Parts: sequence; C-alpha cells; structure tokens
Amino acid sequence: MKALQKKPLRALFSIKCTLGDTRAPISVYFKLFDQCIAPILLYGAETWCNSKLNDNSPLEQTHLKFCKHILGVRRNASNYASRAELGRFPLWIEACCRMYSYYYRLVRNVPIESLQYEAYIVQKDLVSSKIPCWLWNMKTVLEESGYACLFAHDYINKPFHLHELRQRLRDIFIQKFNSALKATGQEGNQGNKLRTFKEMYDKEPYLNIPNFKNRRAMCKLRISDHPLHIESGRHSRTPLNDRLCTFCNNSRIEDEIHFLLDCVLYEKERQSLFKSIQLDKRCKTTSKQNTFRYLMSCTDVNVIEEICNYVAICLKKREEAARN
Repeated sequence: MKALQKKPLRALFSIKCTLGDTRAPISVYFKLFDQCIAPILLYGAETWCNSKLNDNSPLEQTHLKFCKHILGVRRNASNYASRAELGRFPLWIEACCRMYSYYYRLVRNVPIESLQYEAYIVQKDLVSSKIPCWLWNMKTVLEESGYACLFAHDYINKPFHLHELRQRLRDIFIQKFNSALKATGQEGNQGNKLRTFKEMYDKEPYLNIPNFKNRRAMCKLRISDHPLHIESGRHSRTPLNDRLCTFCNNSRIEDEIHFLLDCVLYEKERQSLFKSIQLDKRCKTTSKQNTFRYLMSCTDVNVIEEICNYVAICLKKREEAARN
C-alpha cells in the first residue's frame, strides 16, 4: 500500500499544479479525485483490504490530504470534521465493497476445478483454523457490518448485496462520527461547537459559494481550525478559564460564539451583517446559542455569502490586531 501511495500523491500534486490558485468548484475536485486518484489508491483492493484500515493507513492519508486541501485547512485539522464538511466517506468503505464483490464472484462464478477456487478452499481451511488470511478479513468485515449471513455458503446464489453492504458501512461510519462529536462535548475540546449545528452528514451549502477565501474562513471557524484562544489555548494546555479574549475588557473566553456575537473588536462589521441579512426577522430568538446555530447552519445562498464574508473580514481584522 505504501508503494501505491506514491503514484496517487504525484497525481494529486499534478492536479494542484494544473488548477493552481484558480480554486475550481468543489464538484470538479471530487470528479478529478474519484476518476484519477481513487482508482490508483484502490488498485488491487480486492486482495489487500482488511477491517483494520483507518485514518493512519496510506489509503486514507492521501484522501485526507485531498479533503483538507480543497477546504484550505491545516494538516492537523480534525479528520472527522474535514470529511464531514464535504460529505465524503473513507475510501476503505469502497475497498471493502470491492473485496466483497470479488468474494461474491469467486464463490458463485469461478469453476470449481480452477486454481482460483482451489485457493479459496485453502483459505476456508485457514479460516476454520482461525488463521488470519484474506478470507478471514472478508469474514470480519461482514460480521462487523451485521452481514455475517452473507459469509455462509448457502447465500452464494442469493441476489448481490453490494449496495446494501456499502450503505451499512456508511451508516456505521456516521454512527462513529456522531460518537466522536459527543466525545468532544467537554468544553474546550476540538470540534466542541461543530456538534451543535452539524445535523446531516453531507456537503455543507457554504462550500458552493465561489469565493474560496470566504468559504475557507467559514470552514476554519466551523471545524475549530482557527486562531481563537479557545483552540490555541488547547494546544498550549492553558486552563479553559484563562483562554480569554485580549481584544475586549469583558473577561470572556474567546470561543466561536464570543467571536461572532460579542467581541467589541468586530462590532461595526457585526451590526452591518445583522442589518444586511435582517437577522431579527430570520432568527426569532434572542438566545446566543440559537443565533450562533442559525449563522452556522443557514442554507440561504445569499445569506451564506454575507456570513462567510463577515467571518473572513473578522478573522483578518483579528490577525491584524494581534500583530499590533
């Protein structure tokens, strides 16, 4: 797998160089990756895939580099959050589906006198002896996805279950994603705010706006890849109550809500935004939590552009103020 990683990395670098700073629509990036890079990464997945693939595997590291590149976030940004913003699923899911597809063809269509089928019988003996092998990996994937029955010999003449297996693996991954978000429930942890407004595992509407700098700023704020003290203090192990905003005298923790709705440094820009999007009519509650949730999860295209522009301006203003 490590040898296979070099070719897709070169392909990914070539795509970056070809597109340059034009920042094409995300749908174009998806198409290029799925048609030019993913086939290289998944080459031979029918035989080398296993249930232990994770974000540290060369397969998924390349995929995550791609996701973070098109979002414009840092390499140490949350893996779960980066994929979730794009609505992307790990490539190991497709690798597992390819392995099952090969297994299905092997037990159903391959002549029993062929060498392939003889190798399959040897694999079955290894599984019976509980010796790890390719067929053991296939059995583990099916058991963990709740489809252990598909491993039984009686099911080889049943209809093909590939689409059901793919959906089951995706559902399991979404459950793990939701569990990971709940695990960040402790105040001050990365992704703590994402769980309050990320309702669906799908590509977010703000990623469709053409201005890359604005959508990058919005993404950084949403997935905690920003310079606010609530996040920078986590890296420096500063106690939560000491991660205060240095741009106002309110002795408030500088988190995402304070940044968007409270800090006096951005008061002029904030009032301009609220007036422009008519916030009092769109958001019927005065609760800061609900206002923050609305701003982060808005689906109106015109309003999204205004919000992303506001976030970008405020982050730039904060950067300039921090240098002075």
